[in-house]
Amino acid sequence: MKPIKISAFGTVKDGKEAKLYTLTNDAGMSAEFTDYGASLVRLFVPDREGRRRDVVLGYENAAGYEA
Repeated sequence: MKPIKISAFGTVKDGKEAKLYTLTNDAGMSAEFTDYGASLVRLFVPDREGRRRDVVLGYENAAGYEA
């Protein structure tokens, strides 16, 4: 398991900054969660040929989840 990466995920209507937390393992999987509603934003998994694919239909920023 690699360290958790924290990055900006946009600002919501009340002016608060949402964060994006990325967890990555050694098998090539990664999951991205936002602290705005604890939503799973992206889940990258390797396909049978080893290419990483996002299997979650998430929004690009916090405003999408707010709407």
